[in-house]
Amino acid sequence: MDVNRLEIDDVKHELKIRGIPDMTDEEQMKSVLKKLIGLELTTKISMIKETLNVDEEEKECRSKIVELRTQIPQFSGRYNDGRYKKLLARITHLIIRLERLPKSIPQREVLLGEVNDLKFSLNIKAPPPATSKDVQSEDENGEFVEGQNKSNEMSSTASSEINKVHKAYLPVSQWKIVKYTGDNPRISLGNFLLKVQDKCISRHVDDEELFDSASDLFDGTALAYYRYIRNRVNSWSELVVKLREVFQGPYYDERLLEEIKERKQGPNEPITLYLAKMHNYFERLTEPPVEKEKLKIIERNLHPFFLKHLSHVDYNSLIELEEIGKKLERGKKLAEGFNKFSSGMKLEPDLEYRNPYSGGKRKEGGFGRNQNATCWYCHRPGHRYQDCDQQNEDEKSE
Repeated sequence: MDVNRLEIDDVKHELKIRGIPDMTDEEQMKSVLKKLIGLELTTKISMIKETLNVDEEEKECRSKIVELRTQIPQFSGRYNDGRYKKLLARITHLIIRLERLPKSIPQREVLLGEVNDLKFSLNIKAPPPATSKDVQSEDENGEFVEGQNKSNEMSSTASSEINKVHKAYLPVSQWKIVKYTGDNPRISLGNFLLKVQDKCISRHVDDEELFDSASDLFDGTALAYYRYIRNRVNSWSELVVKLREVFQGPYYDERLLEEIKERKQGPNEPITLYLAKMHNYFERLTEPPVEKEKLKIIERNLHPFFLKHLSHVDYNSLIELEEIGKKLERGKKLAEGFNKFSSGMKLEPDLEYRNPYSGGKRKEGGFGRNQNATCWYCHRPGHRYQDCDQQNEDEKSE
């Protein structure tokens, strides 16, 4: 259920049944509702307090079905248009309301079927991308059907959709993230802001909620500064600008860019990991350079092994450079393995490679391993039986 795309009376209804008094600010109402739904799924405890008046609820749902019957035929657009998403959000919410009614109500399944038909009509006008589940099949009479148990499948869509989103949602106060203090030089503001951005994506938190919960992200000096300026900023992006001014200091981007230009690839650092770290470096700039400039910087800092091979190939992006680099690494690994011969006993010793220059007799006075050996055949020092001249001469004379 996309709360941001619901009609305001639907938002008020959801807040009312959870015991929340009337509010006038629409954005605040949506923000509160998202937090409540997220809390319900986190704690697995329903916060709905008001007992539903079945007759009124059924009447209200019928009224909304009539509205949608008028609006859907008038819709013309694609499945990813804002208008489509708004209609889908209303349909999803309507299904959720109907599923709250007792199953003993005769009209419950009838109304759910009507809403599912509306959703089907919407998808006909603006079909979403095809999936394996959307493929038509034939029944025993050869007629095409859209799928078995369409009504049951579509009526459960709303529940699965809301569960998927809200299982991922987690309030900022419950994030397991090290708070930024501004006092530890080992934790940069740039690194902290990227971690916050990652959490927002994975936990479905928008900038508005993030800004409202900003105090949960700071401690120490940074928290003191936040309290000092919070009444002078109106959004998360404005707060970030202020934080950068104070905790990164003047000319930070220029100084960081110089640091990036000096970041060379380590002797044993894989090309993929080097490019990943350089990407993170660029992301911490207020205005990252374009792809062409990134390539120039990286090229100057690659390990010499890559530089001597890259002059013979063309590439125009970091992704292409990564693919070429991985091929070079695989070739290098194969070449290193080629020169490593095992010296153990072979199953087929006659097929083993033998260096023609590694055998032969040792010179007297050499530093071979037979220097202190004594031959048991001729009893002379300095060689072993297999290298004994006397033994060879005796064999020839026989």
